[in-house]
Amino acid sequence: MKIKQNSSKQPNPQGKGLVPVLQALQPLHQLPAHDRSSKVWLHDYLAGALIVSAKFSFKPIINQTYYLYWHEDEWTLSMISPLEWGVRLQASPVASCVLRDDYSWQLSPHNSVAQNPEVLAALATFQAGFVDFIDTTTPLVDKLPFHQPNLPWYPRLMALGLAKTLQGSLARSGSGNQNGQHLLADVSLSQNILLEQNQI
Repeated sequence: MKIKQNSSKQPNPQGKGLVPVLQALQPLHQLPAHDRSSKVWLHDYLAGALIVSAKFSFKPIINQTYYLYWHEDEWTLSMISPLEWGVRLQASPVASCVLRDDYSWQLSPHNSVAQNPEVLAALATFQAGFVDFIDTTTPLVDKLPFHQPNLPWYPRLMALGLAKTLQGSLARSGSGNQNGQHLLADVSLSQNILLEQNQI
């Protein structure tokens, strides 16, 4: 069966499909610049990378609280808290997450994480992979997630914002050419730095 096309109607004649994209990108041109120590920079990159790797299909809003879960070998970011899920909750709560005004993330571990070996192991594995990724002589700025075409739109937007703010911190500290090996040499890493309360 052949579908008759309406030749009188042009798809997207004024390019209106670009408007939401441009509106979403606009805040990324005005991100506040913050100084970060090596450990805070590393923590913020790791936290942001964890969020970006999670499954979600909504646009996070600055200063709103979201919830990270681990279930069947997958991270998921949700607007629904563990308390709201109640007995229906099948995933393991990991952390409450707040998007800061510079597109970095503040993570506060759920009180059950310390007693959950599966989640602890998943966090340790993610951190190890992240450290391996940046532990090179390549400048850190070249390791930032500016272009992630494989990600869905909202995680890709969060990755771009994170890259811009971390790049800004490197520039403010005069460390624009610093590489991952130098950064890691300055930082004492624990098994799960995302669980260190003084950093989050």
